[in-house]
Amino acid sequence: MSMLSNESGLTECRKTVFVAMAMVMVILATYSNTFHSSFHFDDEHNIVNRPAVHLSDFSWPSIKKTFYNDKWNLYRPVACFSFAINYYFGQENVFGYHVVNVCIHFIASLFLFLFLQQLLQVPLLREKYAEKAYSIALLSAFFWATNPIQTQAVTYIVQRMASMAGMFYIMAMYFYLKGRVSNRRSTKWIFFMSCFISGAFAIGSKENAAMLPMILFLLDLFFIQGLSKKNILRAFIFIGIIIVILPLLALLIRGPKALDPSYFADDYALRNFTLPQRLLTEPRILLFYISLLFYPMPNRLCLSHDFQISYGFWNPPTTILSIVAIIAVLILAFTTAKKKPLISFCILFFFLNHVIESTIFPLELIYEHRNYLPSMMFFVLIALVFLKIHTYFSYKRSLQWVITSFVVLILVSQGHGTFMRNMTWKTGESLWIDVIEKYPTFSRGYHNLGYYYDLKGQKEKAIQFYEHALELPDPSHGRKRYITHTNLGSIFSSLGNDEKAVQHFQSAIAEIPNNRFFPDPYNNLAGVRMRQGRYREAGELIITALNHAPEKHNLHYNLGLLFLKTHRFDKAIFEFKEAQKFYKNHRASLLYLGIAHKALGQYAQATQCFMKHLIRNPKAFQDRIHLAETYLLAGKKQKGEHILHQAFSETSPRIVLSILTSAPPWTPSPEIPWLENVLAYAEGYYGKEVLTALREKKD
Repeated sequence: MSMLSNESGLTECRKTVFVAMAMVMVILATYSNTFHSSFHFDDEHNIVNRPAVHLSDFSWPSIKKTFYNDKWNLYRPVACFSFAINYYFGQENVFGYHVVNVCIHFIASLFLFLFLQQLLQVPLLREKYAEKAYSIALLSAFFWATNPIQTQAVTYIVQRMASMAGMFYIMAMYFYLKGRVSNRRSTKWIFFMSCFISGAFAIGSKENAAMLPMILFLLDLFFIQGLSKKNILRAFIFIGIIIVILPLLALLIRGPKALDPSYFADDYALRNFTLPQRLLTEPRILLFYISLLFYPMPNRLCLSHDFQISYGFWNPPTTILSIVAIIAVLILAFTTAKKKPLISFCILFFFLNHVIESTIFPLELIYEHRNYLPSMMFFVLIALVFLKIHTYFSYKRSLQWVITSFVVLILVSQGHGTFMRNMTWKTGESLWIDVIEKYPTFSRGYHNLGYYYDLKGQKEKAIQFYEHALELPDPSHGRKRYITHTNLGSIFSSLGNDEKAVQHFQSAIAEIPNNRFFPDPYNNLAGVRMRQGRYREAGELIITALNHAPEKHNLHYNLGLLFLKTHRFDKAIFEFKEAQKFYKNHRASLLYLGIAHKALGQYAQATQCFMKHLIRNPKAFQDRIHLAETYLLAGKKQKGEHILHQAFSETSPRIVLSILTSAPPWTPSPEIPWLENVLAYAEGYYGKEVLTALREKKD
C-alpha cells in the first residue's frame, strides 16, 4: 500500500490498528537504546533526591505529599505522582521510568493521528481534505513522532512533565472534536467529560497546557462555527473571559506569588537577563526552534544551548529581523484564516503554545523539550506540501514513487537521527561532553561534568572541571557559581583538606543572591567545624540555614549530630525526629535516633529504631552491633549474644575492622562504657589485634 495513497479496502478500524502497530515498531526502534539511560540533571532534584515522590505505600497522606514541592505549593501533581508510582515499583532503576516515557510518546503520537484524521473530515474541511485525511494524518504523526528534537522530552526522564502534558493535551483536543461532531447527546457528554479530565491532567502535568482553552476555542471557531463576522465578534468576548480566567488558574496552581509582581523581580534577579531582554531574545529562539524542526540533526541538538541574549533591537541585528518575520507570519495567518483555516490554525497553534514559556515568565531562555506540544500541528504543513507535490505529478507515476521514496527517506533519516541523538543521553558523561563540545565557553557544561565525576568518585577530574567552570563567564541562565564553590568545598572536605573546603564554602555563602537562600554551604561548613570541634560556630551556621529552610531534613540531621556529640540527647532526639518528618525513609537519622535513645537508657525506643533500620538491610554489621548492645544494656543477654554471634560470624574481619575503626563511638555518652561483651566477641572471632585496635579507637 502506498504511503501517500488513501485507496484501500481496509476499514477505518483496521487502518487505525495498522497505524498503531507501525507507530509502536517505529518508536521502539528509535528509542530502543534509551531504556538504560541514566538519570540526568533535573532528574536528581525532581526524582532521586526528592523524598516526596519516594512512595512507599498508597495511603492518602503519602499520595498527597507527591502533589507538592518542598514549600508545599501544588507542583505538577499528575506528572509527579507518575514518578512516585515508578519509584514505588522500581526505586531508582531507570528502566521503568523510560518504559513509561516511551509509552506516553506512543499514546501522544497515536492521538495526534486520530485527532488530525477526525479534524480533516469536519464539514468545513471535508470537501478539500477528506480523501487525503488518512495520508495527511499519517505523515504528520510520523514526522512528529520520529523527529530527533523530541528526544529531550522523551529520553530525559523528568521531561515526562512536557510529554505527558502534550499527551493529555492532544487527547483533550480529540475528545472535544468528537463531542462537537457527535449527534447523540449522551455521547457528546461522555466526550466532553473526557475532554475536561484530559485537559485537567494536561495542566496538572505542566503549566504550559493552560493554553488549551484558547486552542479549543480557536478549533471550534475555525472548523466548527466558521469564521463569520458574528462568530469573530463573539470570539473577542470569549478571549476576554480567558484572559480573566488564566490569572485565576495561575493563582490556583502556583499560589499567591503567581500574581505578585515581586515574584518576577526576584526570579529575574537570578538571571543574567532582564524582562525586556528576554522578550527581545525569544523571537530569535522561536525561529531557531523552527530551524531545528526542519533540520534536527544530532549535531544541532543540545541539552543546554548557550544562546546569545538580545540587548536591543539591533544587538544583534537578527533580533529585529526575527520580530518582523514572526509578526509577518502571524498577520498572514490571520488574514488568510477564512480561505485557509487549516494552515492558519497550525501556525497559530505553534506560536500560542509557546506563549507561556517564551514571553514574560522568568524561565531559562531555551530548551528543546518546550517544542513537544507546540510542534504537534507543525508537521501538518509539511505533510500538505508533500501531498500537494505528489498530487501535482499524478500524471506520472514514476515521479510519485520518487516523492514517496523521498518521504520515506526523510522518515528513516529522522529515525536514525533520533537513535543517534539518544546515544548521547546514555550517561551524564556523554551528555555533558556533548554540551562542552558544542559550547566550549559555556560554564554549565563544565560544572555538570564535574558533578558527574564527583558522583562517580573521580575527585581529581571533578575538581578540574569545577575549577574550569569558575574561570568562565556566568551563563545566560544565571549566576550559579555558589553551587560550584559548594561542590568543590564538599570534595576538599572529603579529602581532608579543611582549609580549601572552608575557603570554597565561604565563597559560596558570599555569592548567594540576596533574594534567595541556598543552605548547602552553611550545612557543609558546619560539618567541617564540627569535625574541628568548633561546635558553637557549627550550631550557628546550621540554625542560620534552618531559619531560611526549615523543611530541609539534612539540616535537622546535622543539628541532631551536633547535639549528640555534645551529649544533649533530648535535643538530638527532637532533631532526628524532625529529619524523619521531612524525609520519612532517611536511614541515617533513624540510626542516630536509636543511638540517642540508647544513650538515655530508653532501650525499647532504641530497639525499635534499630529494628526499623535493619528492615532495609538485615545484615548491616553496624546496625546489628547497636541492637546487640541495646539488648545487653537492657539485661537481655541471650538476645544480645545471639545478635552478636550473627553479626561477627557473617562479616569478614577486614570489613569489621574498617567499620569499627572509622565509625563514631557506639555509645556517645562517656557515662556508659563500651560493653566488654561486644569486645570479647570481637576478640573471640578475630584475635587480640582487633580488640587492641578497637580499644585504641575508643580511647
